[in-house]
Amino acid sequence: MRVCVVVVVAPGADGGPAVAALRAAGVEDALTVVLERPGAWAAARNRALDLAAESDIMALVEDDVRVDPGWGAAVLEAFADARVGVAGGALRADGAPAWLDDAGHAEVLGLHDGDPQRSGPFPGGSVAFRVAALRGVGGFFPARGHAAARDSVGEERRAQHELQDAGWKIVAAPGMSAMRDLSALRPAELLRRRAQTGARAAVLGSTDRQTGAALVARAAASAAINLLRGRRAAAIDRTAWAAAGTGAILGPALAHRGLQPDRSSTSLRADVPAPLPHPLRTPRSGGASPAPFALREPRLGRADAPALATRSRRTRHRAASPNTLYGAILLYHRVADIGPDPLGLAVTPAHFAQQLEALATGWTPAPLEAVIAGEAGPHAVAITFDDGYHDNLVHALPALAAAHIPATLFASTSHIATGVGYWWDGVDAALASPEGDDRDILTLDLPEGARAWAPHTQDERAAVRGHVHAALRTRDRATIAGALAQLRAWAGQDGAPQPPDRDRPLTPDELVTLATAGPFAVQAHGRTHLSLAHAPAPVRAGELTGSAGDLASWLGEAKRPTIFSYPFGVPGVDVDDATKAAARAAGYTHATVNAPGLVHASTDPYALPRLAVPDVDGPAFARWLQDVLPGRS
Repeated sequence: MRVCVVVVVAPGADGGPAVAALRAAGVEDALTVVLERPGAWAAARNRALDLAAESDIMALVEDDVRVDPGWGAAVLEAFADARVGVAGGALRADGAPAWLDDAGHAEVLGLHDGDPQRSGPFPGGSVAFRVAALRGVGGFFPARGHAAARDSVGEERRAQHELQDAGWKIVAAPGMSAMRDLSALRPAELLRRRAQTGARAAVLGSTDRQTGAALVARAAASAAINLLRGRRAAAIDRTAWAAAGTGAILGPALAHRGLQPDRSSTSLRADVPAPLPHPLRTPRSGGASPAPFALREPRLGRADAPALATRSRRTRHRAASPNTLYGAILLYHRVADIGPDPLGLAVTPAHFAQQLEALATGWTPAPLEAVIAGEAGPHAVAITFDDGYHDNLVHALPALAAAHIPATLFASTSHIATGVGYWWDGVDAALASPEGDDRDILTLDLPEGARAWAPHTQDERAAVRGHVHAALRTRDRATIAGALAQLRAWAGQDGAPQPPDRDRPLTPDELVTLATAGPFAVQAHGRTHLSLAHAPAPVRAGELTGSAGDLASWLGEAKRPTIFSYPFGVPGVDVDDATKAAARAAGYTHATVNAPGLVHASTDPYALPRLAVPDVDGPAFARWLQDVLPGRS
């Protein structure tokens, strides 16, 4: 088993003593990574993971940590069990000032008692990860971080929670004990750390301003009393807790920026949620918002990225004000009762009918072309569907016809031509295979290296499903096909089964029926549902022109599509300037993205936002839409 040990060094710090301690413990070849700026621990740890690409285990040690003898051997021993994803040991204080209650402030000092069952995940000062497992959860979430934030909210702790959710064990390895040098700690630094931790806890919802105010009142009074009595250590301790309460009160002002991502992607995450605007500076607009640090990654079928409104220099109606509101475009995928829906793609037929009734009552349903041309009024709403599932014909078409509401289907034509199911449904089918403790570790060999998970319960499989989707979403066809084959082999499935009837795409004949029945116009969604921003230019062009050609051959040249829906469609991930230029070059006049927002006169015609519709009843749907686009009074 190959182990890569990496010493992570803060700016201006000396990693030499940590390296020397490792050598004394029998670790000769430790690598060093220096933070690019104060607080940038996540970026440094992801760099360490990249350096460990050829290893089985990556062990992290911080510059102020001195490992105990036998530490290296303990790392190897801890991972003898194939289901261990994380190992660590006790991390004790060394050289702590006399005034410090290190046990009481362990969480902000990066200390640990060595028992993950009692004290939670291990701090990044001394912890080891199985490389394939850590890749499986996308490495470390790229939070910007804060120089005073080395606490239980760190991305190394989040990664351990994600690994545990995916079925991996977190184990205590007594021989991995170490000491953290606290000799340079000053009271002001302890207060900074406590305030930052209190603020982070408030932003993430584990405390609130009221609780923080109560803590300030109690702790400040106690600090004053202890100071008057000459009890310096107790006064500092209570002042630190008052700082924690102050942090909880000031929450967003102190902690918001550090919890947001500092980059749009990493080597293992093609789609990092965009930073939320600061709540004290930018009022939130209606619609979906990206997930902050503590939440899960966005789901494949929902528009969780922010609306990246790009302004076109040309608008269709030059006389209109750039701020003139044209309306909203709704995004659906399926109308079906499919039970568990981890991707949030389906709306039940009952809810869909209620939503159509609410739409007709409070807004102006209109064809997509009328909305993007500004011809249907400011309360106009267009309905769109992506992909081309069979249930669009069975359930959506009758409901639309009964309500006399138009809609547009963006069809993925290769799936319709061949009957091959959508790859995410194949992932779901494999992970829905029978539970069992004896099932092997799930490993997918991908270009950057193996990604692995250890699920056997349904909850663990649900967590793994999200990671697999994230790992495959931006891949090429061959990589996705290879991954599906590995998934099916792990699940004991033979060959490449056709999708069940409930999940299958339309056939070409069914598409013609849908297109000629009245409510539906049909536009293009590519051929094989690739993330076009990640596809080579010739492949991207083929997806754009081929999809239009397929539809023209089935529906007639007069119905050749002029509007395109980018597969997945998240701006900055699946759609970039080259993708929009390719859509224009392929002859499309407009294109839609998977990001919330409304259509205005100035909206980029090749980045029309859409609102992903939740599976809710009519009244809840009306409230949801009213928050974004006020209806007719």
